[in-house]
Amino acid sequence: VPLHVYFDEERLVYIINKTQLKCVIARKERIGLFIDILPKCPSVKVLIQLDDEPKDKGKDEEIHSHFQQH
Repeated sequence: VPLHVYFDEERLVYIINKTQLKCVIARKERIGLFIDILPKCPSVKVLIQLDDEPKDKGKDEEIHSHFQQH
């Protein structure tokens, strides 16, 4: 489910809960918002952060996972 970058917190929570998303993938600059709303989104089990620029030009984007604790 695509989530528009300009959606506010309330709209993001509504869409995530309505669609029962299990995983959210976001760029580094938006990850804080998703971390903040995780307690309101019980279906989300994995949050993946994409870095804007690879640390090593020979690799694809670095991926960091944040797992919601239950």
